[in-house]
Amino acid sequence: MYGAAYRIIEVLSSLPFIFAGLILPILSAAWLTGDKDKYRKILQKSLNITIIAIFPLIIGGWFLADGIISIMAGWQFAGAGIILQILLVAAGLVFVSCLFTHAIIAIDKQRKIIGAYAFTSISSLALYLILIPRYSYYGAAIATVYSELAITIAAIYFVRRYTAFRADLKIVPKVLFSSLAMSLFLFLVSSTFRNSNYGTIALIFLATIVYFVALYLVKGVKKSDVEAILNKNNN
Repeated sequence: MYGAAYRIIEVLSSLPFIFAGLILPILSAAWLTGDKDKYRKILQKSLNITIIAIFPLIIGGWFLADGIISIMAGWQFAGAGIILQILLVAAGLVFVSCLFTHAIIAIDKQRKIIGAYAFTSISSLALYLILIPRYSYYGAAIATVYSELAITIAAIYFVRRYTAFRADLKIVPKVLFSSLAMSLFLFLVSSTFRNSNYGTIALIFLATIVYFVALYLVKGVKKSDVEAILNKNNN
């Protein structure tokens, strides 16, 4: 049951590494040339895109977890939907921690976070040993969320300490509004589609459209932001 849900998280977790891999050389170039303002600007825009991605991932996943599990592993594993719901929180944290750990690598301070990784490994192992015997795969999922949260907090702390980066979270209310609009759509129509794999796929597609239309209407996403991140000559 846990393996069926975690397999989906493994696939999702590859996405932030691809994105951060694109951002890393741009951040590194900005830092090495002493353009710290550009470094912080690119990191902020990257964080905005990350926030835009993780909210619908987590919230939409809560509505569609059973159907997603059924597509990936079969209807006999539909009961693992609640495990996936918990693990999606961990996946969202991976998106954030991956961005900030790459931001640390860009300034060549990766050795500073080794202690945080060691602490998280030890404390997570202890938590797994405590929670799994009592709560089975639910305990494992909760411990996974803890481990990702610990690394995320550490990564944000070290980036802030060494770069003076202060995250601007003005995008969050817009993302929350768009996520709520998507949630309302899923609440109203999910019962009509949830009984088949094709229905779940259709819901994912339609919910994505609703989310980005709502986000566009509240001016939460702009084409220029994406172009600014991927343009190495951005000032």
